[in-house]
Amino acid sequence: MIINNKIVKFLICNLINLILISCLFLSSYFGEAKYILYAIFGLIYILYLLKKDEIDIIKNQISYTLISYVVLDSILAHTKIDVPFELKYLSEIISIILIFKILINFNEYKNSIKDSIAIIIIMCIIINFIYVCITTRNLSDFFNGLRIYFRFLPTYIILSNRKINIKYYYYMYYFINLIIFIIQIILKSDPDIINGIFGLTGPSTFAIFIMIMSIILYLKFLKKQCSIFVILLNIALTFTCFVLQENKAFIFIFIIVTIITLFVGKGIIVKKALVVSISIIFMIIGINMVMVLFPKFSSMFSGNTMIITIEDYILHNNNSKFIMGRLEAIPYLSSVEFDKPYENFIGKGLGSALPNENWYYIDSGVSRNRQIFDIQASKIYEKYGSNFGYHLSSTTVLNLEIGSIGLILIIVMCLIFTIRACVLIRQGNLYNQIYGMIGIMLIISFLFATIYGSDLISRQFTLMIYVLIGIVTEKYKNIYT
Repeated sequence: MIINNKIVKFLICNLINLILISCLFLSSYFGEAKYILYAIFGLIYILYLLKKDEIDIIKNQISYTLISYVVLDSILAHTKIDVPFELKYLSEIISIILIFKILINFNEYKNSIKDSIAIIIIMCIIINFIYVCITTRNLSDFFNGLRIYFRFLPTYIILSNRKINIKYYYYMYYFINLIIFIIQIILKSDPDIINGIFGLTGPSTFAIFIMIMSIILYLKFLKKQCSIFVILLNIALTFTCFVLQENKAFIFIFIIVTIITLFVGKGIIVKKALVVSISIIFMIIGINMVMVLFPKFSSMFSGNTMIITIEDYILHNNNSKFIMGRLEAIPYLSSVEFDKPYENFIGKGLGSALPNENWYYIDSGVSRNRQIFDIQASKIYEKYGSNFGYHLSSTTVLNLEIGSIGLILIIVMCLIFTIRACVLIRQGNLYNQIYGMIGIMLIISFLFATIYGSDLISRQFTLMIYVLIGIVTEKYKNIYT
């Protein structure tokens, strides 16, 4: 009965958000009057959320974000219909509601003032704001950067202080994600956009999401709470997803996560060796499938060309549209954009190098001459975006915005979070180990996605990051309270 109630709550939450998205989408066909209709439906939804607890609001935020990506990205973007991408911004209005809730119940969240990750973020925002004002930078770029990078910070603050039970939500989304993934394969979608419920720009989010299930099953298997058949099925499904999806590098990341998970889990050594062996066998099969289905990736798995190819993908540019891309753009753009020596250390200011938030839709042909709602890009992107692919790597964007000191602070936050995850793993409790390993997997995936991809401007990616670090931090805090 308890499980049924949780499933019913899941269905109601997602049905409400699906109806809302549908109403807003239909409103977009009423010309200028659409903004009045947006306001009416938005106000009704806000009043509905204000009556709810913060945890329920976050569940609705997750639901609305995912449904908006399924509807706007996975369905409408492939039609000739004008896609109202502005509907995605409602997830940020939900964050404003969460800020309101935090202020009302400040005593419940005041411990966040002592949270080292929150302290670093807030201090960086304040210092960066002062820096932008003193150096007369573009304040609109700063506030746009503030919005994009920290729009889900309120979600983290709440989840790091409040327990959330989204186990059944995760399982339900996991199976829905697989169903949509299979439909995308049947429709022969481009590998770049086979991302299940995470939209056109969600390969890294998709990968993180499905690896969570593997971690849960591995550790339950070692505790004799899961059969070897389920493990086999999960490994096969996971490798199939990574083979058919755009980001083939997650084949290797998955193996690393598997080995670390089995190493930290307590169980019979034979069981651990069995799972690792099965994973390696599936990895070999997966690599061969990639080479057959996608010959252009063959050089990535060939012993003679592997290192050169991987270096080319990460450091250089694998997009013929740009003359330079990813990390190779760092030294060049630093030399032409950093007018003062100190800018190498603190950058040009938050948001000063951000691309159009919907650049992928505009540049990839998905737009097909349709009007794409977007907020104006930064001056640096307007200057270099059409020729340089620097925005393909969030690391390059961040280097321009916050300099080497800012990047070091991000690494420091990653180390702090890694320590929290390791503390959970050492507790020995099954569920603490699961959350701890999810934290380790998250850091590995985050660093890769930040270097290789432009994920930090993606709502689905940053929402998942803030949700997971919030949950892991709350579990960590419980150990000492």
